[in-house]
Amino acid sequence: MLPSQPPKVLILAQDAQAAGRWAEILQASGATVWQSAAAVPNDAHIEVLLTDLPTDEAARASGLHIGDRQASNSGARPAVVGMGAAAWADVTLGPDWTSRELCLTCGLVGQIVRLSIGHDEIAVRQQQIILLAETDPLTGLANRRAWDRQLSSRFALARATRQPLWLAIVDLDHFKQVNDRADYATGDQVLQSSARALAEQLRREDLIARLGGDEFGVLLEDIGEAHVRGVLDRLREAVAAQRILAGTVPLTASIGFAAGRAYKLAADMFAGAERALREAKRGGGNRICRDDNERG
Repeated sequence: MLPSQPPKVLILAQDAQAAGRWAEILQASGATVWQSAAAVPNDAHIEVLLTDLPTDEAARASGLHIGDRQASNSGARPAVVGMGAAAWADVTLGPDWTSRELCLTCGLVGQIVRLSIGHDEIAVRQQQIILLAETDPLTGLANRRAWDRQLSSRFALARATRQPLWLAIVDLDHFKQVNDRADYATGDQVLQSSARALAEQLRREDLIARLGGDEFGVLLEDIGEAHVRGVLDRLREAVAAQRILAGTVPLTASIGFAAGRAYKLAADMFAGAERALREAKRGGGNRICRDDNERG
């Protein structure tokens, strides 16, 4: 039984008579058929290329990247049905093919192409869903879910390769006063502005996430402690530059950080950064502290 949806076929043949015969057979079965690449509408999806041309000639005539299997103008490479000499094709029909075999072959491979396109679309949609699930809607940064996943994998890699890894927690000082003295809309603006300012100080490979409330997590890889302190100081200064949004509240940041090599577990590293953050808060805020209780 033929697939319920007839295929869309581009025919490229060495002589017009053969092309006309193939087209007549396929059109009788309900297929959409074009006998030249120029005749294919811009928004059409070519599912099957029916040809007896060698690879290079077929590629030139169709405008498709057949040899390296790249996408066509339809968004997916069509399946190639070869007639006799086109042995390079995905499916080849011998010289004694019948009309029914031609229709069945084109119909089936067309169905496979449609399924492949659908699979690709599903994969893209799944990636979009994952991105949404791991993005903080207010700031656009990674959220706690993404942070936990990345921290686990990056910590394991750093342990295996013995590359430096640093974890910092950035907490906005006096943020509660922003909400109390102004309003929550202003508080949201402060969080959004601070998130942008923090992200601008980091490299593409660094990770920054909103851990919750006014707290942000930062992972820095493959840099020394002197460089780390410089980066963290820029983060602290970037937050302080947002104070205009907080009105009369002097918005600053406290930062606690820890070195990955000093801990056996990612959770211990995070706890170390939390201890350092508490120390920075006790010292009056607007400062950077490193965990002094590192545990190997």
